[in-house]
Amino acid sequence: MDDLLGAMNCYEFVLPLTLSHPDCHTTIVGSADLDHLRANVAAAKAGSLPKTVCAEAAPRLTAIGESRLEV
Repeated sequence: MDDLLGAMNCYEFVLPLTLSHPDCHTTIVGSADLDHLRANVAAAKAGSLPKTVCAEAAPRLTAIGESRLEV
């Protein structure tokens, strides 16, 4: 997945990926501390990931048993 992450860490990638899913209407995000909350807010403000990135991530995550994303 490193080639899809680019300069993002996994948290900066997963939250926008979740928010990019067309069937996701609500996302519950936990934060361990204020810095984590700030990072989550920044990741959400960054907006959705490009559809091409979501489409590439979905089968990779499914293949390792992480998700059944369909975009």
